[in-house]
Amino acid sequence: MISEKTRQQIAQARDSFPERRSAILPSLHAVQEEVGYLSEEAIDAIAEILDLHPNDIFQVASFYSLIHTEKKGKLLVEVCVNLPCALRGADRLLEYIQEKLDLEHEGTTADGVFTFRPTIECLAACSWAPMMQVNQRYFENLTRERIDQIFEELRELAAKFPDGPVPGAEVGKVSFATERTQQ
Repeated sequence: MISEKTRQQIAQARDSFPERRSAILPSLHAVQEEVGYLSEEAIDAIAEILDLHPNDIFQVASFYSLIHTEKKGKLLVEVCVNLPCALRGADRLLEYIQEKLDLEHEGTTADGVFTFRPTIECLAACSWAPMMQVNQRYFENLTRERIDQIFEELRELAAKFPDGPVPGAEVGKVSFATERTQQ
């Protein structure tokens, strides 16, 4: 399920903290970066390496909104709906993204490329609203045109990763990622 490299990362995290429980969050991130989500098998593997009960791992995984315990597409799209983004048109962009991805609400596109979570609270990019996050990388000052360009580049990028999620570092290389020009 998880690679030897990820197992070594988990063991390294375990050995770098005085308390094994402190290694849970870095372990969850390592597995999610490789696989895209935390399956029961992955939770069991982490628990085994950290010598903890699987419930200890699941409790942490289920607490954080950036940790996913269900399979999702290669790219997770989340749109900030907090007040500054809302005032700058996040609701209209939400509708546009749903239309563009052919989704009624939350879900994964038929091709498995995008999973859309239509609302997430403040992502702390208020000065560059409206904004969305894709695999934990920011796209700010959004317009319909920018969304079209971003999604086109993201689809091309996703094709390069046929067997798993697109690493966040790769998403960060897409044009418009964290580009902070004011409109």
